[in-house]
Amino acid sequence: MVYRLDAGTVIDQDGNLQIENLYATATNPNVTSGTNIGFNTTFGYTLGGRASVPGSALNNIDRFQLVSKANASDVGDLIAAKYYTAGVASTTHGYSVGGGYTPPFYDYNVIEKFPFSGLTNTSDVGDLTDNRHGVGGAQSATHGYAQGGAKNPPSPTTNTNVIEKFPFSSDANGSDVGDVTQTRRYSLGTSSPTHAYASGGYLTSGTTTTIDNTPFASDTNSSDVGDLTQARCMGGGTGTSSPSHGYFAGGATDGGPAKVNTIDKFPFSTDANASDVGELTFTSYGSAGITSETHGYVAGRGHPPIANNIERYPFSTDAGGTDVGDLTGNRYALGGTQG
Repeated sequence: MVYRLDAGTVIDQDGNLQIENLYATATNPNVTSGTNIGFNTTFGYTLGGRASVPGSALNNIDRFQLVSKANASDVGDLIAAKYYTAGVASTTHGYSVGGGYTPPFYDYNVIEKFPFSGLTNTSDVGDLTDNRHGVGGAQSATHGYAQGGAKNPPSPTTNTNVIEKFPFSSDANGSDVGDVTQTRRYSLGTSSPTHAYASGGYLTSGTTTTIDNTPFASDTNSSDVGDLTQARCMGGGTGTSSPSHGYFAGGATDGGPAKVNTIDKFPFSTDANASDVGELTFTSYGSAGITSETHGYVAGRGHPPIANNIERYPFSTDAGGTDVGDLTGNRYALGGTQG
């Protein structure tokens, strides 16, 4: 005997349920999605940086485990030593975008990548439309984004409002696809499944609270969607992103010595201001942001003193950071990514 419940579902005479098509009418928003940038990640990576001020740029790629507390190890080199580079990631590769180098202070337009599958150096895969450092890095499922930034020369340093994107499917140059709402550098980039965000940053003569977002679905200018709890900038180009919120941890309120330890978060589901949800154990500028499925990470520490801290804070609850390891050396102004 066979019981047919509908045209697509059958219980046979042995009691086995056979389903031709399965439909979900709703999803649980608390479950981590494959569209989250930290989904299925194993390691955090830091890119370049600077060990002293004044001091030369570094080419180190450090890697540390995201599933347990552990120190980092040096696993490769950038093609050139740089700082104030932005890190982004596809499902298979990490990218370093732009950056400055010494001496003196000049900027790169290089887009370079390295595979997550092996320990190796980066390769040059394309160029931005102009030399830039201090861009806000973000990523969709198919493209990397560079938001704002600055260039030098000419001197003095000149900020830009340009948004560029480059494809993950092939090695190619970036293209200008729009503008952020304010001409600035040192904003912190985060990514929702549908938008790139640029938070804070340094204007011509001070920091800003602005949170911008730009849709991945079309090439267009960004929109101002809220404010941070404090006007500040970072230097490290990438923040952290849970499936539902963007985070900005630490930063400098004046672009210089006034550092904070505040952890801000803001929602992706609506246009709203950020809220203060905890504190890092240290005040910092120029730290790298790295995202796992469950935590945001801050690696490196700006002066004074420059340090090697790796700290993390949870996405599941509003809480402060805890120290979980060390980089291979003291550094700041470094890029961060995950894979």
